[in-house]
Parts: sequence; C-alpha cells; structure tokens
Amino acid sequence: MIRYFIFIISFICIIYTSKADIKTAGLKIYHDDFPPTVVNRELTGGFLEFLYHYINDPKGIYAQEFLDRGFDWKNKSWNSSIKWDVLGRDDNAAISLKKGGYNKRGEYFIQIDNLSEQFQGLEQEVFLNDSISHDFYIYAKSPVNSDLCIQLIKNSEIVYSHDFGAVSEQWQKYSIEIPPLKEAHKVRFQIGNTNGKLHIDEASLIPSNNVNGLRHEFYEMFKYWHPGMLRYPGGCFADSPDVLLESCIGELDQRVSPLVVWPPASQRMDWGAYEFLTFCEELDIEPHITVNYVHGTPQEAADWVEYCNADTNTYYGKIRQEHGHPKPFSVKYFEIGNEQWENQEKYAHDYLKFYDAMKAVDPDINILIDGNHWNGAADIQKLYGIVGRKNQLYGYHPAFRGKYDFTKDNDIVFKSLLAAPHSHELYEIERMINEIKRMDLYPEVKLSASEWWLDYATNLDWTLDTNIRNASLESGLFCAGFTNALIRKARYVKTAARTFGMGMNRCYIKEDGRRYFTALPTLEAMSMLSNHTGDSLIVSSAEGEMYGIEELWFWGVPYLDAHVTKDKDSIYITLLNRYQYDTLEVTLKDLIIFKDAEGTHYQLWSENALDAVDAVNRYSMPYKTLDYNFNKSLQILPHSFNIFAFSLEDIMLLKRQSVSHMPYKLMGNVVSQKTELYVKDGSSGSYALYDALGHIIVRKEIKQETYFLIDMVNLSIGAYFIKIDLNGQSNTEKIIKIN
Repeated sequence: MIRYFIFIISFICIIYTSKADIKTAGLKIYHDDFPPTVVNRELTGGFLEFLYHYINDPKGIYAQEFLDRGFDWKNKSWNSSIKWDVLGRDDNAAISLKKGGYNKRGEYFIQIDNLSEQFQGLEQEVFLNDSISHDFYIYAKSPVNSDLCIQLIKNSEIVYSHDFGAVSEQWQKYSIEIPPLKEAHKVRFQIGNTNGKLHIDEASLIPSNNVNGLRHEFYEMFKYWHPGMLRYPGGCFADSPDVLLESCIGELDQRVSPLVVWPPASQRMDWGAYEFLTFCEELDIEPHITVNYVHGTPQEAADWVEYCNADTNTYYGKIRQEHGHPKPFSVKYFEIGNEQWENQEKYAHDYLKFYDAMKAVDPDINILIDGNHWNGAADIQKLYGIVGRKNQLYGYHPAFRGKYDFTKDNDIVFKSLLAAPHSHELYEIERMINEIKRMDLYPEVKLSASEWWLDYATNLDWTLDTNIRNASLESGLFCAGFTNALIRKARYVKTAARTFGMGMNRCYIKEDGRRYFTALPTLEAMSMLSNHTGDSLIVSSAEGEMYGIEELWFWGVPYLDAHVTKDKDSIYITLLNRYQYDTLEVTLKDLIIFKDAEGTHYQLWSENALDAVDAVNRYSMPYKTLDYNFNKSLQILPHSFNIFAFSLEDIMLLKRQSVSHMPYKLMGNVVSQKTELYVKDGSSGSYALYDALGHIIVRKEIKQETYFLIDMVNLSIGAYFIKIDLNGQSNTEKIIKIN
C-alpha cells in the first residue's frame, strides 16, 4: 500500500514536471507609516438565504425533517395538506383540514374520522440518519377517546411503530425518542389512528444530535468556517409577508404557519430570531439583521432593535428575557430591506423613517442602505441626495454570474473567473467610494458587500445549486480571490456576506435515501481566510507576469494575487496562483523572513482545477495544514490558494528607502506595465509623470481621490520620474520601466 501511494505521488509529480514550468513573481511589501488599516472579521461573513431548500428541507440547515409540520399549507383539491399524503381515503375514513388547532397562529389542523379498525391517517416521505435516534412529537386531542399511532414504512414493511394509547380531550403534546433504525434512510412516516375521531397539529421530527435546531453537520461547518458575520433572515425573503419579528420569536409551535414564499418549499421561522442570535453568540459571529421594508413598518423595525439590544425595562427587552436571554444581544448591523432598486427615491424617503425609528432605540447601530452599484454613480447620488449623513454602510450585491459556453476552452473560463475579482471588483469599489468621497460622506459612510456569490448560470440551476462546477476547486479559487480583493480594500469595505447556500455546501441524497452533507472548496477557502487573516493590513503589491482577456475588458491581471496582514503575534502572507499549470516561486521584497524560520502553510489544492466534491469524493478536498521551513522564497502549486503564517519574531519589515515623510505610497518603482499611487485621506495637490528629458507625460490633480492607476503600458523601456506635490510639500521618485 505504501509503495502504491509513493508511485501515485511520483506519477503526479512527473505529470506536473512535464506539463508545467516554474514561474517567478515578486511580492513587494511596504512598511506602513500611516495609521493601520483595520481588517474587520466581518469581511469573511456569510448570508443565510431562505431560498428553496437552504433552510427548511431535507437538505436544509434546520434539522426539522417534516415539511408543513403544522398542516397549514392547503391542497385545495383534496382539502388536506399539500405536503402530506392521505391514507385510506374511502367510506371508512374521512381526513380533512379544519380551521384552528393547537397553534393559534396556524390556519388549520387535521381531523381524522376513522370508522374502521384499520390504520388511517397521513404520511410523508422522510430521511433518517440510521446511526442516531430521532425525537418525535405531535399535539393531539380526541373528543371520543381515540388512540394515536405512528408507523415507519420501508419497502412496504413496518420498521418501527408506536401506539400512544388513548388521547386526551384537550390539546396535549405526545412525544417519543425513535431509536436508530439500521438501513432505514428513507421511510414513509405515517401518523393516524385505528378507530375514532382524532385531531392532530404541529408535528415534529428532528435528529437527536441537532444543536439548538441546526443539523449537526451544518453546525460543524459553521464552527469550521467561523464567519465574522451572518446576515439574516435572507435576501428578498426578508421583505416577504409575515417575515416579521412576531413570526420569528416565541413558542416554537405557536409561530406563524404557513409561511410559503418560495414554492415548492414550506417555510416557517422555526429557526427564528432567538435561535439565530443565540447561535451567533455561541460561535462568536456578528449578527446582521435585515428588517422587512415592503411589509414591515418603521415601528416593527424599531421593535427588532429593541428585542436585540434594549434592556429588560422595555417591552421587547422583557420578552427577550422571558425567552431566556436577559442580556442584550448587542447587534451592530441592521439593513433596511433587500435590493429595493426599483424606486430609489421613494425608498430613500421611507428609509429615513425607518432609520430615525431604529436609531431612537439604539443610536450606536450601523444601518445599511440598499444600493444598486450596477447603475454607476446615479444611485449613490440619488440616495444620498435624500438621506444625507443618515447612513453608515452602502450595501451592494456583487453577484457574479457567467453564462459560459463550456464547449469552449476551459482554460479561458478559468482565467476569466479568476480575473473578475481583480478587474471588476477592485474597480467597482474605487468607483463607489470615490463618489461617496465626492459627496463628502467618507469615512462616516463605508461599503458593505452584503450579498455575494458565484454561479455558472446554466439554465435555472443557479438557484438550486446543482451545477457540479460550482462544487469545484475553480469555484473556491474565485471566492478566495474575491475575498482577497475585499481585504485589500479593507479601508473602504467594512462587511461582506458570502451566500452560504450556493456553492459553499451540498447535500447529496442517494437512491436509498442516504444523505451526505459536505463542505465545498469555497467554504474551505473562506475558512482559511476567516481563521488565518490578521486584523491589520500591510500594503503590498504583486510583481510579475500579467494577462488580459480583451473580449471581457480584462487587462493587467497579475498571475499572482496576494495580500499581507498581521496581528499582534503573526504575519499572514496570502497567495493565489492564477497560473493553471505553472508553479510560482514568489520572492518577498522589503520583508525579511529569517532563514529556516518555522511557519505554517495552509493550502487548498487539487490535481485539477475542475476537481469537484460530490457524493463519492466528498472529503477529498479540505485545505491542508503543513509545517513550513522558509528558505529563500515561497513556492506555490498551480491553481492553488495558500496562506503562510510566520511569527513576527522571525520577520523583519524594512522601511522604504525614501527620505520623504509625505502622506503617499508608490506601489513599485520597477514596473512592467503600471504602478499605483495611494494618497492619505484628506491630502490635496497633484502629481506629474516625466520622461528622462523632462517632458510631462501625464499630470493629475489630487482632490478627494486616494488611489491612482498610472498606466505605463505604451511607454518605452527606460527611466521616468514622478513628482508628487501634496499639502505644500514636494517629492520626486524614479520609476524604471523594464519591458
């Protein structure tokens, strides 16, 4: 077996040696004389979308196995629940929906009139974990002393049954722990009686290893990921009827039902506000609440703030105490509606009413406004022309959807996906923040990428997330690159939320009903970043080969995507290799890691960029933690994502050799196509680029902007000079163009 393993490893090495080259790149790391740029943990946040199966479903994160467990979603053709099948529809039994029930906020209960000695009732196909027990309960009553029975059927055979005996005349809860049932992964769960009149309502079937209502598998994924923030209760779902505070709190079996927003899913807020907030508290995740703009009111939004943050002397603070949590949850982030882009003028005026009501409860919260960055500066001008300074975060949704022709070269798809965060997102962030600065709103107003994801947009599978390519390493590398872009712009972007239900996890169900819940490469990449990124950004720039895709307007994309962060103990060098087939050898500049310094290498890689996690290969691609001894450079495999962590004791950051103490940074004095100029906020003046004979090539004023791209693509090889005048001081630096 060992020889076989060695052979396989050797064979892979031969493949890469024959197909790939070793490319070189540099990472220039600048000593930071300015106040540090804080990297908020919220940049590695997530988004819980109540869309289709993502929350309530056999594949969802909530552990409830029954659909329409309150029997409230009416099948009008049969006067019964749309998610439950009727047993024994004959002269001896009548099964129907009746108004009312145990749940005072539900619409119906089931009435079973059974005149026979045969079992009659309802059934639903459910999925079980055959290695653990399941907790079942139901509320029932009977005016004629009927019995109550359950049966679990597999292949027409009863694999489990229980008779609760005679039922009370008043609503009462009947419960039992169903033991593990070997090989019973998919069964028909039947509820009914053998004689008499029976009323049933609010049934529940949940695995016993759930954690506060979450499936154990997903709870472990969230622990592993440890996102800095979670957005709840969804996107457009949050603006739906009945998705209000009162739907999300209180006794579990007295919550609003039905709540059908995305047929064919049957959703209700059983995993509600209290469950979500205590979950975030337990895992040290910052909660982000989206209040209902369309069907809610400013007062209802203020009630959310009161429930989350007020003391127990308030109405909703007292209710929170009754639920078991006297201490406020201290939620920082609230968003008013989701993607309200249709009539932004009306939204802005309404927003002010919500804002004032919410801030009156807690003036320290951060409130997000819905921004449509796809329309350029017009939406920023329209919104802030009305709301002024009554905002802390401009929320935008940079979803990436490419309708790719997969008959074309996969290499083009790979290169375009990995180029998009660099060529698109960095530009978008600068464009938005420059407009916010132009309106004199920065730094009070910053950005939030409050919903983002990647999908491959083939037919309609993007919402169902069935495309295997979205479970591939390629997808994970894109998401790593996107988060890299946000971290590099941490001065301007405060929070971000990657959609958890699309491309981050999968549930595969086999024909026998066996379920496999698994993390995907995107979640692996997000876990790497969340757990191994420092809280302070060190400005850096990649130097090396670049590429472009002219038809997509992508130019100057470096094959090395990098950023550097630090905390009080360590420095983290994050490297994404955009070469699909070539290893990269990365030389560090202006930073010395002492030879043989011991560090840790976190690596996400597979032999092929399109390797994907499926039901068979579900554990084949977790990121690896490797011991690392530094020599002269950092080597990273093709199409890989890497983080190198070293103790600050083993590192020396060199100050730049400029005598200037002016408030700017020039990102590279030896360049091939471009350099970048960063100017400290609040500075004004100009810069000019000269050739060796003193001719001005370009001159620009510096007012509100803090970032300038100095394009040198069309200039000849040789020496140039840049003269920078800021705040009454002047400095000149030499730039060498090498190709």
